[in-house]
Amino acid sequence: MNTFNGVAMASVEHEKENDKQVKQTVSLNFNRSGLLSKKNFINWFVSHYLIISLLLTLLAVLYFVIVQLPGSVSEPEVELDAKSLMAKEAQKPIDESPWQEAQLAKHRRQAQEILSQVLARQKALEQKKVTLWAKEDFSQAIKNAEDGDLFYRSQEFEQAMQSYRKTLSQLQTIEANIPEVFTLHLTQGQAALIANNAAQAKQQLQIALYLMPDNETAQLAFDRALVLNQVLQLVKQGKVLMDEQQLEASIKVLNQAAALDNQSPLVITELGRVKNAIKERDYSLAMSSGYKNLKNKNYPSAIKNFTAAGKIIPSAADPQKAILQAKSQALKAAITEKMQQAQNLEQQENWQLAQQSYQQALALDQTLISAKVGQLRSQARAELDSNLKSILEKPTRLASAKVFVQAQKVYGDALKIKTPGTKLQQQIFDVKKLLAQIKQPVSLRIQSDNHTKVTLYRVGELGNFFAKDLSLTPGQYTITGSRDGYRDVRQEFTLMPGKALKTITIACNEKVSNG
Repeated sequence: MNTFNGVAMASVEHEKENDKQVKQTVSLNFNRSGLLSKKNFINWFVSHYLIISLLLTLLAVLYFVIVQLPGSVSEPEVELDAKSLMAKEAQKPIDESPWQEAQLAKHRRQAQEILSQVLARQKALEQKKVTLWAKEDFSQAIKNAEDGDLFYRSQEFEQAMQSYRKTLSQLQTIEANIPEVFTLHLTQGQAALIANNAAQAKQQLQIALYLMPDNETAQLAFDRALVLNQVLQLVKQGKVLMDEQQLEASIKVLNQAAALDNQSPLVITELGRVKNAIKERDYSLAMSSGYKNLKNKNYPSAIKNFTAAGKIIPSAADPQKAILQAKSQALKAAITEKMQQAQNLEQQENWQLAQQSYQQALALDQTLISAKVGQLRSQARAELDSNLKSILEKPTRLASAKVFVQAQKVYGDALKIKTPGTKLQQQIFDVKKLLAQIKQPVSLRIQSDNHTKVTLYRVGELGNFFAKDLSLTPGQYTITGSRDGYRDVRQEFTLMPGKALKTITIACNEKVSNG
């Protein structure tokens, strides 16, 4: 398409030629110092002989034109009739054809516009490797474009446009068929994958990707085709290892194949076979270990083995029967263990865990009275322990009268315990001390700049000052400061019971900008 592309890239332009005139300038140099010597004059004359001859000839011609020629030429008759002049002018031939040139230029532009569309379609199709899937149709379209070039060079623009339009229509038809052609090659590629024909699959899927590069289905299938031969080799190795009862080695190799192509039906099938073989082997081992532990009265291990067997093959009924048998035999031992564990936790004053142990014992046998009583007891003590911790960890809440009353009730409940442990005794002592301190005022010093108006919430407006000492009950406080022309300030602080003097500084220092 060299001619086709050449015509497309430039239009034919006619240029008028202009005559060039060359002027020669002759300069004569004379010696200004005086007359030349005879010898020098002869040398000069010889060297400038040609120029002197030319000047003499020009002077003779000039004399003839100015003096002799005017006298020999007669004056022409003057035509005064305007109609005659117009008739004579109309009879003169006109070399230029502006209408025809304008029409040619118009058709040339139209041909180029059509050709630009053809080139765009051509480029798009070539990027999609059109010669791999529509070679004949594309070649015919290009042939028509080349025919159009021949008309274009002959300035037969109407015929050129017809050829270009035909080419454009053919290229558009090829583009319109892309979805159908894509589906065909994708289907053939997927069929080749199923048939384990890697070369055919890659060839068909590559064409599909040329047509639709962003199609995820085609890309995934092409990726599978690239590794198909590797996958087939790994599957073959996996089968050999499985026949040799090297099940772990077999599944390792097959997992490598799955890492390359996790959608391969062959890989999925072989992995299923190996996994089933491993399940059957592990199931038999788990059941055998369970019955062995059951015989040795190692009930937890036996239940664990049977449970594991049930997880390996959930549909099997034997593991569940074995579990019931083991639980029945282990029930008494398990209850004894949980009850003993709960009692030990009570002695450690770990009431939350003790409650859980009693709950576990009740899960084994809901009729156990001792477990029910122990659970209620540990639950009450766990709640008391939690309330005492809350009082000690958040003492400022006691500033609220309601919270203070609740704390006194919790303290009273703690005193009712007949045999408090070491931990509870310490909690009772600490809460008693805290309840006494919470009513004792805490010293507070507030420092300012005597320009800031200070307000302490829950107390009131304190005014302007340099320093002020207060005595307040423990708790959380908020203090603010305001001053004309300055940004307001705010602080929050906590007064803890039994603490030393606390100092707060508050002053408005940041001026407010008017702009």
